[in-house]
Amino acid sequence: MIVFLISLIQILIYAIILKAILSWVFAAGMRNSFLFSVDRFLSSVTSPVMKPLQRYLPNTGGIDFSPMIAVILLALFSRLLLRLLT
Repeated sequence: MIVFLISLIQILIYAIILKAILSWVFAAGMRNSFLFSVDRFLSSVTSPVMKPLQRYLPNTGGIDFSPMIAVILLALFSRLLLRLLT
């Protein structure tokens, strides 16, 4: 069970990173329907983790630090679960 949770956390980390990369792609002006579909899917997957963090982080202009903090917190939680397994 713990191995399954660690795997889900890893998938969520990859989804957060991909969502951040897509935001840079959109900022560069590259847009198409496939990328919008991927972005909507990733938003639905990552928003339960990202929205609470965004609510508590201060506004830093145009830079969103919540993906970096979410990845760090999820990695720490994953390591905690891994230590419980061993």
